[in-house]
Amino acid sequence: MLKKDTKNLPNIIIDTNILFSALYSKSGNEFMLFEMANNGSCNLLILDHVIMEINRVFEKKSIQKEKLYELFDTFENLTICGLTKISDKEIKLSKDVITDPGDRPIFIFVKRNIDVNNNSFFVSGDKIFFQKKVQTLLKNRVMTTKQAIDFLSK
Repeated sequence: MLKKDTKNLPNIIIDTNILFSALYSKSGNEFMLFEMANNGSCNLLILDHVIMEINRVFEKKSIQKEKLYELFDTFENLTICGLTKISDKEIKLSKDVITDPGDRPIFIFVKRNIDVNNNSFFVSGDKIFFQKKVQTLLKNRVMTTKQAIDFLSK
């Protein structure tokens, strides 16, 4: 659920590995991003595909999904987003630059957001998103968690 006056806040899109880390360490930087959003420093955006990836991991490891939904219920300024109407051009571009098919929907979602909002950023620990070609396509708005925290703390 979003707080009312969040329109001008930075949108921080988080990757699967960031969400997973936030779930397992309340003392880590990843969890701090959730706290910063809750305190009104940013809006967190999570692609529904990321949640599906986390759920698959939970099922494989027999982990209860309640932990994920408890995190979502605890924090404000958190939005779960869907990805609709993917064009052939977007599919081709994502295949050209992203080797892991599971990361392609995330790339498309991030690119769409960054292209229309100068205040959107992507936080990931996945090295593919830090490659020069991908960084250029994403307007150099890919950050590590630490970089995001430093940016939001200014």
